[in-house]
Amino acid sequence: MKRTLILFILIFLASHIYGQTSKEYFERGLKKDSLKDYKGAIEEYSKAIELDSNGTYIAYFNRALDESENYDYDLAFADYSKTIKLNPNYYRAYINRADLNKIYLSRFQDAINDDSIAIQIDPLSDKAYKDLADNKEIIRDYKGAIANWEKAIKINPDNRGLYLNIGIAKDSLKDYSGAIEV
Repeated sequence: MKRTLILFILIFLASHIYGQTSKEYFERGLKKDSLKDYKGAIEEYSKAIELDSNGTYIAYFNRALDESENYDYDLAFADYSKTIKLNPNYYRAYINRADLNKIYLSRFQDAINDDSIAIQIDPLSDKAYKDLADNKEIIRDYKGAIANWEKAIKINPDNRGLYLNIGIAKDSLKDYSGAIEV
């Protein structure tokens, strides 16, 4: 009995001393991110997720960022989707997933949907309005694009590129005087 108790205590102490927590793996992932060691960061976030699969949505989000850096767009898409499942109010996951849809997966309507949800969550996100406008321009919805660039300008009037985009879209609509006025 005494041996069993001592063995149990030793096993408990060893696992407590050498065992890593989800938070520790997450923090190591952040450290590797800062060193631009994206593959290493992915491994650390994966270990954090393995220990706490329903825990921090931000581990999925950060892993998705790193997967994008490594050109693993399908994996990144899945992790942004998991982030959204765990925290449906995290608008940055919608914006980043929209970027993936637009830039790498050519799913423009899906990108528009994600940017629209991001705007519902954070109506002061000029990036979400800009991205939504960019996607609308791609599908040749110039009026929708102009409306969203104008909303982005109300939030961030110093973004000169938005004015240029409006001018180009108005030119596409053959509104030449409107294009000049911008």
